[in-house]
Amino acid sequence: MSVGGVSLGKTAIILIAAGVAIVFVISGFQVIDVLFAANITEETQVIIKEQGTCTVQAEDDVPRTIGDCPYDVGDTISITYKREQPSISEHQLIREQQQG
Repeated sequence: MSVGGVSLGKTAIILIAAGVAIVFVISGFQVIDVLFAANITEETQVIIKEQGTCTVQAEDDVPRTIGDCPYDVGDTISITYKREQPSISEHQLIREQQQG
């Protein structure tokens, strides 16, 4: 069975793809903004360390975690991330908290 020379399976795939595209357009989802967002690099402190995972809070107020974290609570680190995305692409120690 076919519609206009196109099989029902292909027609269904086309209609589903069109439906998904319409939902993205209506919801205002900006694929390009997410995929090609600029990297942000800033300094922040490790605020929590539990079971080898550190948590930091960036200036955009999104908590981010670092697995297998080599840092301690209070260490100042440089993090690189994309806005509104929870993952950290790069991190490095800037300085350790002075105890005393």
